[in-house]
Amino acid sequence: MEPLPDPERLRRDADRGIAAAQYNLGAWLLSGGAEGQPDLAGARRWLEAAAEQEFAPALLVLARLRLAGEGGAPDPAGAAPLLGRAVAAGHPEAMFRLADLQAMGEGTGRDAEAARAGWARALEAGFGPAAGRLAWALEAGVGGAADPAASSRVWRGAAAAGDATALAVLGRRLARGHTFPVDPRRALACFRCAAAAGHPSATLEAASLAAEAGIEPRGAEAPATDPLAGLPEPDADRALPRREPTARLLSWSPRAFVFAGMIPDEERLHLIAAAAPLLRPALVVSRETGRPASSPGRRSGLARLGGPFRDPIVAAHEERIALHSRFPPDCGETLVVLCYGPGDEYRPHHDWFDRADPARREVLARGGQRLATFITWLSPVAGGGETVFPAAGVTVPAEPGGALFFYNCHPDGTPDPASGHAGAPVTRGGKWIATRWLRERPPR
Repeated sequence: MEPLPDPERLRRDADRGIAAAQYNLGAWLLSGGAEGQPDLAGARRWLEAAAEQEFAPALLVLARLRLAGEGGAPDPAGAAPLLGRAVAAGHPEAMFRLADLQAMGEGTGRDAEAARAGWARALEAGFGPAAGRLAWALEAGVGGAADPAASSRVWRGAAAAGDATALAVLGRRLARGHTFPVDPRRALACFRCAAAAGHPSATLEAASLAAEAGIEPRGAEAPATDPLAGLPEPDADRALPRREPTARLLSWSPRAFVFAGMIPDEERLHLIAAAAPLLRPALVVSRETGRPASSPGRRSGLARLGGPFRDPIVAAHEERIALHSRFPPDCGETLVVLCYGPGDEYRPHHDWFDRADPARREVLARGGQRLATFITWLSPVAGGGETVFPAAGVTVPAEPGGALFFYNCHPDGTPDPASGHAGAPVTRGGKWIATRWLRERPPR
């Protein structure tokens, strides 16, 4: 346990202009200080004093405050110059965060090439989280030519350092034979190591693979041997082609379509890992109060990947949804990730807003009607968890990496009663999905 700071000494050193003391005093006040209550104004004053001396940790914290919208709306345009100054001072996390902004074009012009270079610099400087971004960019061809073998090498390095998502990604690559020979047993060992390291869906992946490969399933404990030991070098000639999502008509009433291959393995595994720490019980809007409330008809965990939790991989998935739904990207609500455990369900409901319901007036004013819903399946589901359209008599099983897109309204914008649907109870394992509701106009 770190010793408590000596506030008086910190203040004396800060008053003398010592940048490290100014930064430490600001960080202490931000964390609650002696009273246990954050002093944002006081913290900012000392952090800005340290930043004036180009003290990189202070520049980074001020940038993070702007990105988080502390004291106001998120301000990436204000954060980018601060990050640039911290990068000039050699701060690895600042390299990572500035690269994220460059990849998304937030607070700075979109520059995928600079983003890829920034993630590479951050990783070389020892900032481990940059590995996932760089590996994704190399796989997807973000900021340069696609290089799946180089991507696998970066994932392998991150896995060797114990990164749970990297271990799960390697498990999928070994299961599919992407840049590596197909090796189900080694893939299972990777998934078990990923589960032991904390990846939320690795146990579901392991159970699904064991069933497909006819291997006796085991628990989630890490294997006795290192799955990376003796792992062959990634081979570009073994790389599987990257395929565009393909759609098929599911129903005309409601208008619904199923997509195969909507999201790559590394992206769906990333979304699950990013959402897991943010999960809260899913709520519904009460007709009586117009406020969020719990309901026995909706049992799941919910996380919103917006604001500071929106990253380039979230943004890439939003753009893919826009492309295949034909809705403008800014007409989507914040991407939501839902986690269903055994017995969890969402009983029959509709996603459109009832204009006659007073509780819905405010949300309708902020973006209009929910015209359509886009659901992406992020994990295997061992049993149950289908999406059911009772009026159409249609049941859609979850398919990891696939997606379901349906219209909640008729072409004239009036609600379609046939779009009522349910998430059937999960009978075995669990289910992770990402949902984006698409509106008439950009929601505020």
